[in-house]
Amino acid sequence: MALQLFKLVVTSSLTETQYFYTASGDLTFSGTASVTLAATSFFDDAGSGITTFTTATTNGYYTVEVAGVLQQTDLYAVTASKLTFGNAALTASYTIAASSPITLSVTEPSITS
Repeated sequence: MALQLFKLVVTSSLTETQYFYTASGDLTFSGTASVTLAATSFFDDAGSGITTFTTATTNGYYTVEVAGVLQQTDLYAVTASKLTFGNAALTASYTIAASSPITLSVTEPSITS
């Protein structure tokens, strides 16, 4: 019986784009009241203003940190033009304190073989 060996080589890399915002006042959201932050109010890692967020593709994902604390994905939604906190399923209200830094990261994997 002939035996043949295969060598599988997979190369992958991650590209992460980060956007930054500082809350100018208390931001309170719940199931009935959402808070929307326009992409134009964020800055990139070079300190430049932006017009839109990079959108995550099929295998990409978003993460949001408020004051350095990673947020659950059901607390926010991201589109190319805005970051929205709150959704209809929330039964409690949440407040992001004024001056809290908000970081949105868009991570895109790239897999080649």
